[in-house]
Amino acid sequence: MKALIPRQSALLGRTAEIATLCQAEGLPIEPGQDTPRQATLRRRLTQQAPLAIIDLRKWREVTGGGVYCNEATAEAIAVTLTGDLTFSATLKAHPVPITVLQGDRDFISGTEAWWDLARTLPSIRIHTLPQAGHFPWIDAPTAFHAGLKAALEEAPERPRARQQPPGPSFPPEGPTPPWAPASARPRDPSPWPRYGAVPATAAGR
Repeated sequence: MKALIPRQSALLGRTAEIATLCQAEGLPIEPGQDTPRQATLRRRLTQQAPLAIIDLRKWREVTGGGVYCNEATAEAIAVTLTGDLTFSATLKAHPVPITVLQGDRDFISGTEAWWDLARTLPSIRIHTLPQAGHFPWIDAPTAFHAGLKAALEEAPERPRARQQPPGPSFPPEGPTPPWAPASARPRDPSPWPRYGAVPATAAGR
């Protein structure tokens, strides 16, 4: 992950584009003059969007990952991550088809880890989307949707759930035993069986 830091810095270093966005949104020249609302907007424009997407004109579509823009939070999360963090064992235990749709300029997750897994797990297929960042569905929506559609069409059908045999039947004239399953209990015809009374709004219809 440390190898990605210089690339992340390059994304954050698009100063001319970021300055244009800040000016268009009416932010003060000096960050110290920001209101709390403006400070939040500035973080979205200077950190959150540049790390997630390549086309900064779509910054409003970036709605996730804002927690990492708080330096204290990001550092606390980083401390908990171990150098050998991997989920390859989980993927090997569940050999279902896996399709990875990743931007070629995703410098948060990086593509190297997925390619390393693909060498050992034939169930992984990687599709790299050009000119796309960590949120490829924003940068390259057409290519992303096409890749997702193809993956869903190639996925094996999910086996249907086994039908449960019908529950025991009881004579209608006798009381239902307390140990009887719910399927065998008489159904209350009222749409509000728990409350007993019909709401006034429904009663007036």
